[in-house]
Amino acid sequence: MERAFFEALDSKDYRKYYDALFRLDSNVTQELFMNCYQVNPSQDTAFNNQMNRRFPKAWYGEGQTLKTEIQKIIQQKKIETELSSAFGRLRALIPSKPIPSQVIFLHSDFGIFSFSTEKSLTIGLENFLGDQSQVVKKINLYPWLKKKMQPEFLCPRALHNWLNAHYLPEGKENYASEMIRWGKLLYLTASVLPETPIGQILAQNDEDMVWLVLNEKVIWNYLLDQKLLYDTNEETLRDLLADAPFSLGKMGVPDRTGQFLGFQMVQEFMRKKKISMADLLNTPYLTIVQQYTPSK
Repeated sequence: MERAFFEALDSKDYRKYYDALFRLDSNVTQELFMNCYQVNPSQDTAFNNQMNRRFPKAWYGEGQTLKTEIQKIIQQKKIETELSSAFGRLRALIPSKPIPSQVIFLHSDFGIFSFSTEKSLTIGLENFLGDQSQVVKKINLYPWLKKKMQPEFLCPRALHNWLNAHYLPEGKENYASEMIRWGKLLYLTASVLPETPIGQILAQNDEDMVWLVLNEKVIWNYLLDQKLLYDTNEETLRDLLADAPFSLGKMGVPDRTGQFLGFQMVQEFMRKKKISMADLLNTPYLTIVQQYTPSK
């Protein structure tokens, strides 16, 4: 779909692009145009005027660079093969759960990495060009966020999005429950992407992964000492689970430490119990938390 977008951009045939996408999935169209492009497609004349303002002629040169970089950096056929294999494994592991009927590659104008509808998984390819991309270097984003845009993170993050939407929806109970939810999500992702290094599954660079592994017990003890394990404060959840410059309010501590710890806890649980993936999804979070012993 990124090709269709750039052809529409070059020819200004935005309505054709909108209609083609609408036929694939009307919900994707709504998300892309209303939330990413912030353009209301309800009226033809107004729609074209809004799109022309959103992507003015002066943007064409940058747009062509972006098009070239996507084609050069993103190995779309390889990604399609990896995702197809991953969803095949997912269907075999948990037949009762859905897999997408289509994967739509598009240009979200750096609006969203990936999102899911009832039937579609969509991926904004420009968000995975890497922080060394000429286009990415010029956009107004924090450096730490640009480092999350590596091409090798694409498949894991797309799978995270689908699983988050359809298998393990976000809850609001407390920090421990969300940490284990993320641990299950990451463990399942790693299971269907067996050749992908765990650092890529966690969207962490090698240096940060080494820090996390060496400090697993330190992180756990900190959560216990600060009585954060069953904290319900949304700020705590964001600090420990979300993309950010760092975690625990401390520079040098990798972001999403809670996701890493949740993965370690679920991985240890599965080594001991050897239950099915479907049973894992239904295992109460306290059962997993209570059996955990951090690495020394």
